[in-house]
Amino acid sequence: MKRYVLDTNILIYYFNGEMENAVENKVSAIMGESFQISVISSWNF
Repeated sequence: MKRYVLDTNILIYYFNGEMENAVENKVSAIMGESFQISVISSWNF
């Protein structure tokens, strides 16, 4: 089984419907398999 890492920006574009159909179809296929989400946190001190 392949594993994928999706950046949060990709998910934002996906759920906002801001992707071309071919890209959206690929992301949908990836989300139907095993994926993880990358998260970067910024700390302001």
